[in-house]
Amino acid sequence: MLNAVGLANPGVERVAEHELPWLSQRLQRARIIVNVAGATVADYVRVIERLTTLQAITAFEVNALLSKHERGRARVRRGARGLAELVRACRRASTRPLTVKLSPVLPDIPAMARVARDEGAEAVSLVNTIAVCSTNDSATAAAG
Repeated sequence: MLNAVGLANPGVERVAEHELPWLSQRLQRARIIVNVAGATVADYVRVIERLTTLQAITAFEVNALLSKHERGRARVRRGARGLAELVRACRRASTRPLTVKLSPVLPDIPAMARVARDEGAEAVSLVNTIAVCSTNDSATAAAG
């Protein structure tokens, strides 16, 4: 369902002023990693700059997966150069560790992971959605 509707959220100001304080008061031992998405590099930077000073945040996950729902706005460029530009800008903006979320369907995941590392990411994450299709009922039940 999430993939069908995009990355709905209340916006960076609401997250900074309400959601993160609420979470940090209730989660004593949990670590908060904020997933950052945008249509442009400036969008990502704006979110990170607004949130990076908040003590509740342990790290940022830069969502380099491109949404199908970004109509009418310049998109983050695809490919190694676009990823390098995105990670470099986010690294400059952040005082926290960065994880870069890459698509599991990239033709050369290791090469893109190296780009992310070379531009300052401490980690990569690769799995967004796994769909399991089977005619075997037990496999379907286990996946659901």
